[in-house]
Amino acid sequence: MEARRPKASFSAKLPNDDYLNVSVWPGKTDPAADQLTIQVRHLSGDQWETIARIALYRTREGEYRQLPERSLPVDAKRAEPGLGEEATGTAPKESPLEEVDDV
Repeated sequence: MEARRPKASFSAKLPNDDYLNVSVWPGKTDPAADQLTIQVRHLSGDQWETIARIALYRTREGEYRQLPERSLPVDAKRAEPGLGEEATGTAPKESPLEEVDDV
């Protein structure tokens, strides 16, 4: 099975060297819906960890709601984050994105 890819992904390096990431994912149960994830990633030692996250869900009717919080695991599998590929709407492989499940 092919891994889900974000519709769009954007990253910005913050003044303290953390990264702010915004990703737009297709809804799992309704591909016409969107799931937005906004997260701050911090390099702790040699591992990137998510230190803050919010996830939003946009229905096909354009209504928004915040998704429930989930734990923030350390993600040791990802390398230093790169900038998102705005033109193609895909995230580079080294980007420290984490997918959030929609409801």
